[in-house]
Amino acid sequence: MKKDTFVFLVSLILLIIGVVHIVRLIIGWQVQIAGIMVPMWIYGVEAVVFICLSFVGFRLTKKGE
Repeated sequence: MKKDTFVFLVSLILLIIGVVHIVRLIIGWQVQIAGIMVPMWIYGVEAVVFICLSFVGFRLTKKGE
């Protein structure tokens, strides 16, 4: 697998994860880990981080062309 293909696939996966976190935030899905409810604001932070990382990866694949 070429480096550009790998970076593109990882970026796509990160984008999907970011979108899922946004959907979780909108719908209000709660996560409970070891009996502790995870606060909803964490989903927003995670979504921003994952989407930013995916866009950086997509930009890297564009520069590689």
